[in-house]
Amino acid sequence: MATFREAYIQGDPSVTSLFAKPMSSLMDTPPESHEWDTNLVQAIRNFNAHYDHHPQFEGNEAVVITGQQPAIFGGPLYSVYKAITTLKLAEKISAKHGVPCIPIFWIGSEDHDFEEAANISFPNKRQNVQKLSLQESPGEQEKALHEVPLSEQIHELIDTLAEAAIGTEFKDEIQSFLHKSAQEADSLSDWSTHLLVKLFHDTPLVFFAPHLEEARTAAAPIIEQAIKQPLEVSRCVNEGAHALQQLGFTAQVEKSPEECAFFIELDGKRQKVVCTDNLFELPDSKQQFTSEDLLALSNNSPKAFSPNVALRCVVQQHLFPVAAYVAGPGELSYWGQFKAVFELFDSPMPVVYPRAEAVLTSIKLNQLLNRYNLTRAELIQAENDLLTNALRHITQSKAIDQTSTMREDLNPILDNWIKNLQSDSPTPSDMAVNLQAEINRKIDRLERVITHIDTEQVETVKGHIKRLRTQLVPNKKPQERVYTIYSYLMGHGWGMMDQLLNDLEIETFTMNEVEL
Repeated sequence: MATFREAYIQGDPSVTSLFAKPMSSLMDTPPESHEWDTNLVQAIRNFNAHYDHHPQFEGNEAVVITGQQPAIFGGPLYSVYKAITTLKLAEKISAKHGVPCIPIFWIGSEDHDFEEAANISFPNKRQNVQKLSLQESPGEQEKALHEVPLSEQIHELIDTLAEAAIGTEFKDEIQSFLHKSAQEADSLSDWSTHLLVKLFHDTPLVFFAPHLEEARTAAAPIIEQAIKQPLEVSRCVNEGAHALQQLGFTAQVEKSPEECAFFIELDGKRQKVVCTDNLFELPDSKQQFTSEDLLALSNNSPKAFSPNVALRCVVQQHLFPVAAYVAGPGELSYWGQFKAVFELFDSPMPVVYPRAEAVLTSIKLNQLLNRYNLTRAELIQAENDLLTNALRHITQSKAIDQTSTMREDLNPILDNWIKNLQSDSPTPSDMAVNLQAEINRKIDRLERVITHIDTEQVETVKGHIKRLRTQLVPNKKPQERVYTIYSYLMGHGWGMMDQLLNDLEIETFTMNEVEL
């Protein structure tokens, strides 16, 4: 069965019907635009200028947008690929229709998942996956990430990365920048933004943080409607989850029926809100509110409210005339649950565009794959099976050739024998099938013995396989979901970004291979 992403890209009607517009509409029809909120425009300019970034925009353009939660070292590689896809798609839309289209990166500064934000990995010199983890300080639990200070421990993690990363040519420059930006940052979200802005400093990508007071003020009408209809968003999301499940896919987002679509930041914490019998409650602190209480709070202090994952998509559309949202595979799936949420708020649902996927490799890594006749997909196999297959491919031995020939000659004979036995009685044929399986297991074992005789060769191949797995499929996961780009920059410098911006293809939706 195709994945949800594959089905969406292939145009499966049962999947595309979950969205308001097909991807093709981006090139068929010029994007709609309107004036952005004036105060918000200035706040965004000031926000980018804080990082010495000055992208040009008027505040009346159509938008292609993506977003990601802040994280140490700028988060996983896929955050970079999302940003590049957004840049290239906005450029393509502008060129096609002759109208300005602005790329925006939404920093998820309101998020409060510290554990996800505080962990990242990189491939070290010993060809191991090394994890970097920032410890949470007491009293920081459940704080939005723009409120979480960056502790001094981050400098230890920077030095660990610099000393253990594989590349060293640009180590001093990158290490110095990481330390300087960490010293200047006043929160985890702020540091993550510093790092991403540095990567895209010479591009028109606009960075936006939803915790800005002007953004929350502009979003207040959406929050107020969510207060007046407190359980409708959860109902829509769960109906979308059911529709996904009916198609055989796993629902990405499911909500309890009493869960509201917004958070309240009180007592320094971002707290979930539930509603029962028209009474609102914060489960963590047990504080209770009426609808009138919350509407008054929203009017007097809009900065106290932030949307959940479903309502954020509507807030995004309210703030900007979004033509397309660039989504990762998981996001694409949960956006498939949100069509009814947009309809609830009478808001246009943008096109959802799959981000580019990529793997960073090298000439040496590709040579090893070719030497052992392996593919990246095969690297997630059990280590012993992978080793045996690699050794079998390179072992020069009459014994291994004869054994392979024996298997090739014997199996057709056994197949024919089993077929003849089936015409007489099922019992003998079943016994023959089991015998064939046992013979093949014995031949497999014999081949393993033959290929493992040269212990020096075995250890060499083990080392090569470990290197391939560490570099390309760390922990049997896609490289882009595990590693930070800053470990690669140690060896390749800032010029690596030019290569990524040039090489990443956003229209074929196949895995990009970038040979560094």
